[in-house]
Amino acid sequence: MSTDSYPTVRTTLPYSPLRSPPPKSPPVGQPKDAPSGLGAIAANGKLVFLPLDSVSVNAYLLDVSALVVITQKYLTTFSNGRLTDARYLFPIPEGASVCAFKMELSDGSVVSGVVKDTEKAKKVFQDAVAQGEWAGLAYEITADVFAISVGAIPAGQDVKVKITYATTVPDDESDLLNQIRFAIPTFIGKKRYGAAPPELSQGRSSDEKATLSFKATVQLTSKIIGITSPSHEIDVEPSQRIQSKPAPLYSTTVKLRKPAPFDRDLVLSIQAEKLDAPRCVAEVDEKARTVALSLTTVPRFGAPTVESQEYIFLIDRSGSMQDDFRMAYAKDALHHLVKNLPTDNTVFNIVSFGSKYSSLWNTSVPYGRNTVQDAEKHIDTMSANMGGTEIAKVLDWIFKNRVRSKPTAVVVLTDGDASLFIWRPEQVISLVRSAVQSAAANSFLRVFTLGIGAGASTALCEGIARTGNGVCYMTTKSEEIKERSNKLLLAARTLPYGSASGITVDWGYDSFVLPAPPGVLQAPPRVPNLYPGNRFLVSAILTNTVEIPEKVKLSGVLPDGTSVVLPPIKVAYTVAKTDERPPLLHTLAAHRIVRTLEDGDLSAFGLNDGGDKGLHDEMVQAAVVEYGTRYSLATRFTSFVATRKTIDDQPDKDDEDDDEDEDDDDEEEEDEDEDEDEDEDEDEGVVLTQFSWPGQTSGKRSTAAFIDRWGIEDS
Repeated sequence: MSTDSYPTVRTTLPYSPLRSPPPKSPPVGQPKDAPSGLGAIAANGKLVFLPLDSVSVNAYLLDVSALVVITQKYLTTFSNGRLTDARYLFPIPEGASVCAFKMELSDGSVVSGVVKDTEKAKKVFQDAVAQGEWAGLAYEITADVFAISVGAIPAGQDVKVKITYATTVPDDESDLLNQIRFAIPTFIGKKRYGAAPPELSQGRSSDEKATLSFKATVQLTSKIIGITSPSHEIDVEPSQRIQSKPAPLYSTTVKLRKPAPFDRDLVLSIQAEKLDAPRCVAEVDEKARTVALSLTTVPRFGAPTVESQEYIFLIDRSGSMQDDFRMAYAKDALHHLVKNLPTDNTVFNIVSFGSKYSSLWNTSVPYGRNTVQDAEKHIDTMSANMGGTEIAKVLDWIFKNRVRSKPTAVVVLTDGDASLFIWRPEQVISLVRSAVQSAAANSFLRVFTLGIGAGASTALCEGIARTGNGVCYMTTKSEEIKERSNKLLLAARTLPYGSASGITVDWGYDSFVLPAPPGVLQAPPRVPNLYPGNRFLVSAILTNTVEIPEKVKLSGVLPDGTSVVLPPIKVAYTVAKTDERPPLLHTLAAHRIVRTLEDGDLSAFGLNDGGDKGLHDEMVQAAVVEYGTRYSLATRFTSFVATRKTIDDQPDKDDEDDDEDEDDDDEEEEDEDEDEDEDEDEDEGVVLTQFSWPGQTSGKRSTAAFIDRWGIEDS
């Protein structure tokens, strides 16, 4: 069904319970615009809203990574009783990882979130609220949407909610090679998330007076040329060189000239020298005795093209594509892509989808004058008339019916305006991953995406491209269509490097003297495909060390057999201030490991599910919970819960050594609980054992997953 009449969703939209699907159609009387403010149910059952008063953003950018702290203040509008249930959601960039959650009342009371398995976190939250205790729950809806539930807010108290997330700063995607784009999203895509639940859709409050304040510290490993904002007036301090060896580090501060209305995304364009050159930064966590590294580069080497290939263009023609000229943009892009395909050794096809799907030809046809003319006539007749959006079925059809004698590049053009995209994107991503991994080496399969319109699901579009060994571009303007299409087609025509060949990273951990070399957790475990002009990034965590390698190396064998070794890359470094903020590079590295697991890729970690889907899902969840709790990350299976009890249970940082005996007692209680869980699982016929990964705490997994490669030991 088309979602044309769904409302625009603001960052403060009240929301439905955890991961429940959206209604099939908007409730009768749904306001044209979604309500604003922290929507809540009072003890007497009356709907009230705490208006959003202000949003404060503090950001720390280290090269192409950023740690962002967002503080939202909501004003009290009631004086009697407690608010039993308040919910809202907000957008974060795709690829970001929420790593801290805190709430504060106007009387100074503060609770900070701790990460638990989501089901356990929900129970802790619900039990606290049932007892009238002020509590909060922060959880992931999808990779680019996060939700907050706040319970038992005392009468007369304003509420501050503070969320911290780590993210990668992307390239500006303009012709300027040395420019990156940092953005703070304030809207969740138009119409993409369905309607608010009926009980929270009856009234509204204004956030017209809400203001935005912003300050950022920017540190880069090359000289900063300039920082501008196309969205807001800013002040930029002169940059200074704060580190010279082993690699330089430059720093500056950016802030809004004055508080601004909270009515648009905040965008910074940052120019610096040699942003496309190989660069590596490290972060030392002295307490955990670990070092996190982030290596990034924009490949500029010449790359051979695929000699013969099938191109399948999959275009979204669901009802939502008629909004904001999206269908016109998609048709322009498709015209441009078809006309610029290689003329020799090319076959192609066009497939349309909505709630159903159809193809121009039964199978791909040779590229030529007549077939191109037929394709262009077909494109001209297209309209957004195919109902809802069911992408999984059509992708499955394409994968089963593609030409098997040559490589295939699938190009998906979509606005991502689908309930399936939002509530179960992992199903589509898993389908793509399975098809790509099962393709033969001489007829490899890749999937590329072009997200069209401001409402495009970045989580789904990026996820398809990531697991499809392709690239993703997002576009919202007609003048960007040809530029994005050219870049996408260039990548699709290029013979893939990286995971398709033998590209590896030497993190330099054997270059310094230690009792034993540290464990290395690389994320993603396999270097991703390298495409000229497209930035790639690989992270690593070195455990059991605080020594920083002076240099790292990227080397490998190209598809034609040529050996490639880049010059050693000097490492700039910083020391994590874990008492003040989460460790940025550690958080992003752990998040990339989690994302690889959530994509369903166990083989990258040397794990084997034996083809058992149930065991596969169990192993993925166990591993994600392990990393999520270890590095304090909100994931598909872990959430933040904040109650006075969760705070009271945490030892003071200064007293950690004195509380070792208490910690041992807690561990014994946890062991007893785990023994009980094992008994329950054994009753169900599932044999469990203990496992540990380098730098991780203990967890559970099936014995079938026992692999020596990652230091997993059967105990």
